[in-house]
Amino acid sequence: MISYRTFRNDDPPKLLALWDRCFRGRGTGAVLNPFFLDSYLLAKPYFRRDALLLAEEDNEVIGFILTGFAPTSDETALQKKTGIICLLGVHPAHRQKGIGSELLRRGEQFLTQEGASEIFAGAQSPWNPYTFGVYGGSQSPGFLESDPDASPFFHSQGYQSSPPPLGM
Repeated sequence: MISYRTFRNDDPPKLLALWDRCFRGRGTGAVLNPFFLDSYLLAKPYFRRDALLLAEEDNEVIGFILTGFAPTSDETALQKKTGIICLLGVHPAHRQKGIGSELLRRGEQFLTQEGASEIFAGAQSPWNPYTFGVYGGSQSPGFLESDPDASPFFHSQGYQSSPPPLGM
């Protein structure tokens, strides 16, 4: 049975293994050790464990979603009216079973409960709270075209392909 929960301190090794299975290909940085998770995610002063949700089956992490919020226009704080789906990954052997849809639903629920009135999928500069440098390089392009599953999945969930407004 699949269960869903928030991030725990013992999850980084499980996330590392899942990252390698979910995000292979051009434009995706290799996350080889916990240092990368620390640097790009856990050490951020605004990281919240309830913004990182995991799907588990038989104590194995098989999927996750990472959400965040856009910065204020001067980039000194978060403004919670704009939520961002930064990453969503499901182990290839567990795709097409509703896990990604459930993770997305729970991620959207977290963002709206925190005050988001609009939600964008795919971190794009300057709205990239976490994945700068490890997904899409330094340009924060949203979801990569080289990721063949991202765009069809998000379109099937009602998301449109459009960049976030520049004025924030």
